[in-house]
Amino acid sequence: MTNLRPGDEFEQLVADTFRELWPCQSLIPDDKVLGKSGVRRQIDLSARGTTALGLDVFKIVEAKDWNQRIPIGEIEKLHGLLDDVQADEAAMVAGQG
Repeated sequence: MTNLRPGDEFEQLVADTFRELWPCQSLIPDDKVLGKSGVRRQIDLSARGTTALGLDVFKIVEAKDWNQRIPIGEIEKLHGLLDDVQADEAAMVAGQG
């Protein structure tokens, strides 16, 4: 028997989906990334790879297994996280709105 936290199954589903969308990138679930703030930030899923033009890319994904709409404050927090860890792209995936 495994000890799953709330949302673990949803995060795994999100990781599996992005693994198919981004097959050439290295995906790290539950990543810890040191931000420019000096704070180590938890990221549900990070992806690193190289574009066809040879540019390094760093993407972050936050998974929200909520049964309600995501408040705008959560989107603003994602933007702050993107800025702090200096990611190139960010996405939020939600079970509901």
